[in-house]
Amino acid sequence: MADLKVFNLPQTPPADGGSDFVPVPPGAYEAVMVDSSVGETADGKICLNYTLEVVQGEYKGRKIWERFLLTHQNPVAAGMAQRRLSSLCRILGVPYPPNDSSQLHNQPIVAVVKHSTPNGSTKVFANVDRFQPVSRLGGQPVTGQGGQAVSRARLHENPVSRRGAYPHPGSMRHPFPANPIHPQPPAVEGGNGN
Repeated sequence: MADLKVFNLPQTPPADGGSDFVPVPPGAYEAVMVDSSVGETADGKICLNYTLEVVQGEYKGRKIWERFLLTHQNPVAAGMAQRRLSSLCRILGVPYPPNDSSQLHNQPIVAVVKHSTPNGSTKVFANVDRFQPVSRLGGQPVTGQGGQAVSRARLHENPVSRRGAYPHPGSMRHPFPANPIHPQPPAVEGGNGN
């Protein structure tokens, strides 16, 4: 038990249950993971809770709270979260599975954010839809006209980034099309990809 009389707290009306917090708008944000912890959901699923902090643009300093469900009774749902975590590790150059979530901290990443509203709720949540390397932003600010956040990945979409849009990496000399944001990779030696 803690004695709070020593703080001489002022008379304050109780909170009305509402919140004036507004999540960051949908878009792509350069961010770093600043905190993470393993937790449990109300229904017993184990998750990795993490906090991202936006480091560029109009929303610099804003936070995005998200989690990876590490366990789930539905193997499809569990696999989706594990693939997202694996993707984040791959982009950051961290072996998957990481030994400790702190390995993911303080490394720049692009978080593509979408909004969601849970069934029966009026609250809007910012959810990380996917991660991308910072190079996808070309080092430019992440906000568009009127300060509205936009996904640079959408503006400069590389058709190769779509699932199944390119053949096996060793089967052609340059598997990626010319793109001013993404320079060509070096030519593959040997020519036949073997």
